[in-house]
Formats: sequence, structure tokens, C-alpha cells
Amino acid sequence: MNFGLCRHRNVTYKRTVQLVREHKPDVVITEIQLPDCTGVELTRRLLKLQPGLRVLVFTGLEDPVSLQAMLAARAGGYLLKRASRSELVEAIRRVWAGERYCDPLLAGQLLGRQALGRDPRGEWHSAPLSEQEASVLRLVAWGYTSKETAARLQLSVKTVETYRARLRRKLQIDDHPTLVRYALLQGWLKLSSPPA
Repeated sequence: MNFGLCRHRNVTYKRTVQLVREHKPDVVITEIQLPDCTGVELTRRLLKLQPGLRVLVFTGLEDPVSLQAMLAARAGGYLLKRASRSELVEAIRRVWAGERYCDPLLAGQLLGRQALGRDPRGEWHSAPLSEQEASVLRLVAWGYTSKETAARLQLSVKTVETYRARLRRKLQIDDHPTLVRYALLQGWLKLSSPPA
């Protein structure tokens, strides 16, 4: 097994891509946030670059929303840094074998929230967002009201309210701070101003 480690302070997205191209690892271990890229963005880009690659997130961020975002981006696993050495080795082995690995603490929280489910084959999935739902979510995360969002997207206020209710059900997110964290993990809020 060949694996690479992306450290938060030392490795950027560009350097990670360069290392993956050079070494063609089987598994990349990364943080949830690099200096120039989110873990979600990094995972998506690396899987496009090398489709058979496995990504294991090794982080101190104990957040079910982060876990949901990483699994939706097709990361193979999510492990908290408080894990023992043997848990880390087990997570690497399982991710390398093509299985999903989820830190037990977060798995319990996530299942309690019912933010993700399992399909008949036992694989994790999350509710995909339509382009319009994602647009509404971005603006709401930026702090736009339903009326402002409707004007910006040229929709009725009632339609925006319907999208917001649908998003709350799909993502199981009822509070604005969690919604903002989710949008940050998607890489939607790193701009200095909201999308046009």
C-alpha cells in the first residue's frame, strides 16, 4: 500500500496534487482544511485526477456536518485526531480496502441527526442538492433574507421559502451557524462577497 500525508501547515492544494501525480498513492491522509482549499474541494479534485484514490480525513474537528460534507465528496473515511494509533491503522486499512470508515463518536452523532443514511448495499449517501437549492443555500448562508434571496435569484418569496424548508429536511440543519459551517465546507463562502 502506498499512501500520502497532507499536513495542514506544510502542504497546499497545489503541492498535494503534485505529490499525487508524482507518487500515485493508494491512500491520501488529509486535514479537513488546507491553507488554500477545503477538504471537500481537495477530495473532489483528487478523485478526478486519480479516480481509484482513497482519501482519509484525519482531523480534530468533531462536527457531523463536516463528516457529512466529506462523505458526500466521496472521502473514504473520517477519523478524529484523538484516535489511538491502532484506530488510525485500522482506518487506513479499511479505506484502502474500499470500505468506509467513520469515527465512532461522529457516526453516532450523525445517525442521531439522520443526516445520512445507508443504501441496501451498506454505502453512505447524502441527499444531493439541485442547482437552485444550492443557490438558495449559498445566499441564505451569506445572511440574505428570503425576500433578498428571491430578488437576487428572480424567484417568488414563497418559492424561496419552499426551497429553504426542503433544504432543512434534506440536510437536517435547523440553525444558521450549522448552515454556515456546511456552506464553508462546500467552499461556498471563501469569497469576499456572495456569488452574483
